Amino acid sequence: MSNTYIGEIRMFAGNYAPKNWAVCSGQELPINQFPKLFKLIGYTYGGTPSISFCLPNLRGKVPIHHGKGKGLSNYTLGQHCGSEYVTLELDELPKHSHPFKVSNMKKNLSENPENKIVSNTDFNLYSDKATNLVELWEDSITPSGESSIFSHYNMQPYLCITFIICISI
Repeated sequence: MSNTYIGEIRMFAGNYAPKNWAVCSGQELPINQFPKLFKLIGYTYGGTPSISFCLPNLRGKVPIHHGKGKGLSNYTLGQHCGSEYVTLELDELPKHSHPFKVSNMKKNLSENPENKIVSNTDFNLYSDKATNLVELWEDSITPSGESSIFSHYNMQPYLCITFIICISI
């Protein structure tokens, strides 16, 4: 490949690295065999001091530019961020309610506390009118299914391609 620079990273349609290039998969290279590349990237992506350094690992990752844009976080070279899976916490879910229509028939809940099926206050039960809406009593609603929270897949659409880095000229 002409007009290349040591340390340059390119996307490549093949599943191998051409001569003088290596796949960006985080592998260690000996410092004494690739001193120019080591001088450029050092231990940014890991390595064993005085023996080896690591290439960037772009498997399953999207590269972003280092630094800080307006209103954005600051990112440094070699920093790993993000996750393929995310578990939402309860406070991250939108608040919602379960209103329903009620009738003119009234029942005094204080007479029979076990009648608190859907509300904690007196209300009119069942109606086809859009008036007198009340909230479901939260104690009458219990989750069903699994009792623990699971993570969900959180990847943007992607196309798999090989990232290669020039290791010598």
